[in-house]
Amino acid sequence: MIFSRVVTMRLDELAKKIGAEIVGDGSIEVTSTSTLEDAQLGQVAFLSNPKYQKQLESTQASAVIVALQVKEASAVLLKAADPYYAFCLAVVALHGHHKHQHSGIHPAAHVDSTATIGE
Repeated sequence: MIFSRVVTMRLDELAKKIGAEIVGDGSIEVTSTSTLEDAQLGQVAFLSNPKYQKQLESTQASAVIVALQVKEASAVLLKAADPYYAFCLAVVALHGHHKHQHSGIHPAAHVDSTATIGE
């Protein structure tokens, strides 16, 4: 994914925004998100599925959003009750929220003349 917005944020600030408990150095700055496998320094990744646990030890991410029961890792941990949701919040915090160019009824929308609409 390519994002045009770049925000630098301390991990302790990000932890507050996503409702996570930080385990490690909260002063580390991050600028983007990535997968466990592709992450580099300055990026945040996440682990939710235990089958990817081995990637937690080899990731280059500065921090990883994980479930509350994860004990330790080489990266700073951001422990959250729902890692998927916390990662979604982190993406928005670091990359912004994409606004669609259309709102309301799209000009190309078509409703068949035989369609009926309930109350």
